[in-house]
Amino acid sequence: MSEKTLEGVKAVEATIAGFGKAIEKMKTRTPEFPSDIYFWECIKNKYEQIHEANLSGKPIVMSGMFVPSELYHAMDIPCIFAEYNSTMMAGKGDYFQYMDSAESSGMSNEICAPHRVAYGLAKAQMLPRPSFIVSTATTCDQTPKLYEILSKHYQVPNYLIDSAYGYQGHFVNYMREEMEGLIAFLEEQTGRKLDYDRLK
Repeated sequence: MSEKTLEGVKAVEATIAGFGKAIEKMKTRTPEFPSDIYFWECIKNKYEQIHEANLSGKPIVMSGMFVPSELYHAMDIPCIFAEYNSTMMAGKGDYFQYMDSAESSGMSNEICAPHRVAYGLAKAQMLPRPSFIVSTATTCDQTPKLYEILSKHYQVPNYLIDSAYGYQGHFVNYMREEMEGLIAFLEEQTGRKLDYDRLK
């Protein structure tokens, strides 16, 4: 597949370049917290992993921010957090054009801006096309709907984690079953088995 037919190539390259410039600028002065540089280097590395996977045709997951991403890391699955990504990439153009685009497809203007921007970015082909989607009912009702919409837009499978409402034993058991289901889903979608030692 050529870069011309891939979605999100130029947008992600521009985002990575922007991170690089910001990091170099931070290094020219003494930051209040050196961890700021480490943080942005980590974010840049994540986008580089997404970009490499997009170019090489490897699986990419689009995910809600409250899904345990340790599973993705253990299975070498680059992850796009759609809402977080909205704040990272929307500055590359007119923020409102992505919200307007989402609203023109039926999203209410009362939906949170990051959700509208996420869908607008997807419609504008500003994101790498995910292989599958994972979402959770945490923390707002709009989040599962966003990922359902994105799943339909990209025509890819979507796994929804039904979050528990408490910490008592039966809630823990319920969430254990949900996590086991997610692991099975990731294994099915990628053809890889989770290495539990690596996860630990």
